Amino acid sequence: TNQSYQLRAEKNVSFKMMELVIAYQLERVSLDFINRRTGESATGTDSRKAELSRLHHGAVAIGKFHGDTGSDFLRAFDFDLSLRYDVVSDDALGSAPGGDQSTAENPGARDWSNFTFKAAVNLNGYRDDFFLAAFLNYGSNVKFPTLFQQISSPLALADTSAPPGLEPEMSRGFEIGVELRRRQRDGGALYGWHMSANVFQNYFENKFRVYTSPGIPIVFYDNVQTARISGLEGKAGVYLFDKKVEISAGLSRYFISDPAAFPFKSDAKRTLRLTVNHAWYALDMLWFTESEQSGWLREPDGTFAEAVLPEFTNLDVHAGKSFAIGKVTFFINASIRNLLNDGNAVLQGLALRDRRYYVTGGIQY
Repeated sequence: TNQSYQLRAEKNVSFKMMELVIAYQLERVSLDFINRRTGESATGTDSRKAELSRLHHGAVAIGKFHGDTGSDFLRAFDFDLSLRYDVVSDDALGSAPGGDQSTAENPGARDWSNFTFKAAVNLNGYRDDFFLAAFLNYGSNVKFPTLFQQISSPLALADTSAPPGLEPEMSRGFEIGVELRRRQRDGGALYGWHMSANVFQNYFENKFRVYTSPGIPIVFYDNVQTARISGLEGKAGVYLFDKKVEISAGLSRYFISDPAAFPFKSDAKRTLRLTVNHAWYALDMLWFTESEQSGWLREPDGTFAEAVLPEFTNLDVHAGKSFAIGKVTFFINASIRNLLNDGNAVLQGLALRDRRYYVTGGIQY
């Protein structure tokens, strides 16, 4: 069983062109866990228990500055700066039978603290029917392993008293992007066009790595000491018939230092999309191609094996209908993911690339 209590207090102070936000966050989490073991490593009834708890304090200060450039085109800019300090304290009661030493089920008391910052600059410009937006983001981030992630480690599968040792994931990086939009005057069926592109680079220390084991319906986590990923992403499209139809194409290219640190992450992807919205009907069709993907699987005997999935091409289709009665709007949507059947790919029990069906409905007032 898992329980979480959260408290947030926030204060906003506004000046002429500046806004200051100060916030405090408190989270209390508890997890009662039982690992009932069977198999060759367990004799009789082997139930290992742990009662884990976490107290998380977070203090945040965000400064937002909005100004005018005085230019006839690049008319406005925003600058945001955020500072955050976190303190995390974990505690554990209960252990493997016969002692209170740290185990995979009971990582014991652990304390972390970390300081992060982020800075962002945004520029917006427009003239007549042309619009431009550009941004630059730079900063650091931290992800603390959750209580469940700490007990979902590879050592939880083994008969060992060593603690999992999952450490916080720390990252730093930057991203630069630009977007252009244009509305065509007297363009007939052509309503307008748009283009966007961005480049990014991220460095990781103790990056979380996720992998599975055949026959076990949960994921496991460990740390990769260092990792790096950078990439280029671009998209372009046109609007037709008073923006009721959009056709767009996208291309992404990623450069990964170690594929094992980014399990089943494609380093190249191409997309082609058709979107139609008219008279309360909606249609979205996405064709995509992803390059080869690789990741690690843990076999039942404790060894690791690399799983390689070949290049993948498929089609997602989403269709919906909405209608209103008075102030109430009703909608129903149907979706099929991975419509095309590829019987040549061996997925080795992975819940990837399988065909999926969704039907959803709702009411909005």
